[in-house]
Amino acid sequence: MSKRFRSWMSLTGNINKPEDVKLSQLHFSLGGRRLALADSLSGENTTMESLIGKLTEYYTHCESRCRKRLNFWRTRQGKSEDMMSFSTRLKRVAEGCEFGEEKNKYLRDFFVHSLLDERIQSELWEKPKFFEDVIEATRKRESELR
Repeated sequence: MSKRFRSWMSLTGNINKPEDVKLSQLHFSLGGRRLALADSLSGENTTMESLIGKLTEYYTHCESRCRKRLNFWRTRQGKSEDMMSFSTRLKRVAEGCEFGEEKNKYLRDFFVHSLLDERIQSELWEKPKFFEDVIEATRKRESELR
């Protein structure tokens, strides 16, 4: 958006106008929810360039979080991967997902859902409390199988 907007501003000659005119043009081009976001990011001394920077940073962060969550939901236990290694890897993948208070629940549910051994999976569905509880039950079950 920023490169296209700057090109449009140059073509129309608005790039050389006063800062308040440039900001008005930017606000006009945003419209809707993006306008409300721009207003929330704007301060008293905001310039067109600084606002474009803030918007770019905001949307880059959102895209990054979405990509990390997609990576989390695509994570599966490897065929030769033991359950404890998988739990550690899944926990690491979840770090940047910003799940907030729901993180424990997502880890627990998705860990159990993604296990390869359906018998253990069924047992763990019966005892879901916290992710740590599921990991402890997994640790015990894995040591029994050895």
